[in-house]
Amino acid sequence: MIDLLLTHAELRNISGKMGCSVFQTPAVDVAERPSEDVAESCGSFKPAFRASLRVLLAGSTTISTLKFLVKLLFRRDAFESVDSSLSRALALYTLANRLLGRLRGISKSWIPAISSPALLLIKQSHLRFTLALYTLSAVTETCYDLYSHLLPKGGIYDAIFSSNTIWLLSQSRLLNSFVYHPDIFPTSYAKIIFARSENYIQRRPAWVSPQSRWPSPRDVLNYIASASEHAYPKLSDSVPLLRQPVQPIIDSAHSQHTQAICAALHPAEPSCLKHYVVALFKELKGAARFSGVLAVLSALFRLKSGLKNPILTLRNIAKSTVHGAVMIGGSITTSWATTCFLQKILPNDALKKSRWCLHCIPSTLLLLTLPPKRRRQLAMYCARLTADLEWSRLGWKNNSSIECLVCLVFGVGMSVLGRALDKDKRVVGGIHGSCIRYIREGAL
Repeated sequence: MIDLLLTHAELRNISGKMGCSVFQTPAVDVAERPSEDVAESCGSFKPAFRASLRVLLAGSTTISTLKFLVKLLFRRDAFESVDSSLSRALALYTLANRLLGRLRGISKSWIPAISSPALLLIKQSHLRFTLALYTLSAVTETCYDLYSHLLPKGGIYDAIFSSNTIWLLSQSRLLNSFVYHPDIFPTSYAKIIFARSENYIQRRPAWVSPQSRWPSPRDVLNYIASASEHAYPKLSDSVPLLRQPVQPIIDSAHSQHTQAICAALHPAEPSCLKHYVVALFKELKGAARFSGVLAVLSALFRLKSGLKNPILTLRNIAKSTVHGAVMIGGSITTSWATTCFLQKILPNDALKKSRWCLHCIPSTLLLLTLPPKRRRQLAMYCARLTADLEWSRLGWKNNSSIECLVCLVFGVGMSVLGRALDKDKRVVGGIHGSCIRYIREGAL
């Protein structure tokens, strides 16, 4: 054992030959190294906090500016349901995404879903549902773009797997709710319909005294709903109590009217077809002016590129004007005319309420006149309105389990969009694509 031990001198001799000292440890500043690591880790978190702060400031500024401009221009309040809780929730969501992205062992694909409970900071449940709904809509469009080649092609399959089917189903539910469930029907959509129905919803004539009662548009619609429940009675058979709200219109109806609903919709003209042709011409002119203004404003935003090819720009303005006039004026007017048409071809007791679902067929045919991209946008808009309507009907506002599920839908949707963005950067655009890129890269 003694022979195996090296003396102190021998150890020094070996260390001298190796160029190092076995008795001298490298100088380690134990006080500075941990502090440098802490400073480095804290510094790496600074971009995450700066990004969330930018989201908070940008959101608060945008909401306040929009409220001020709407009140200044239109003399009314808007965005009442949107407050600072939305900005705080989105800022926390951004911060959680950034911080979780620095942790090992967590798949980056699921970080948006894990961060989704941040949306519980939003006070208004409907606003939270709207965010989830728009995300789900974007996921639907993205998945269709990526995997539409797997769907059957040709014949009836092209009609089924298209935006026309979404439009048809959504409009069926919306029109039925517009007539029979006005309390849950979207107010903004109802205003658009009434504004484009002046030839069927009679306004107060100039010769009627302001003190005299005149039925409102909702009174006329309630009368139509009640008449349909009573199997579309003849004008002579209609119950006086039933038509009491619209009695001033009925009293001014032409003597050749036989149907109670026709007398309420177009009292001065007994011919449904003649009134439809005149009403369609008037509505197309009004809708063309409205669509033309929107088309010109849209062209002004692309003025630099439009000046390079003015002929193409004018052609696009004309096409947008025609498409908008046909969809806005034509679909609403044709839907009202379908009410008269179905009374002539269907028995009075057939599909008393369900026939309102058939009113969307003419508008679906008019939808085919639009470009595919615009067709999809309108179909998804109606689908979101339908989902919003069902949300109000089911009354899930104060259900905590449903609120958590809504947050999860938003988070999973953002995760799916993130995976799709990794697969093809072109399929995820709009605000969702910008948000995902900002959360990941920090460049808005």
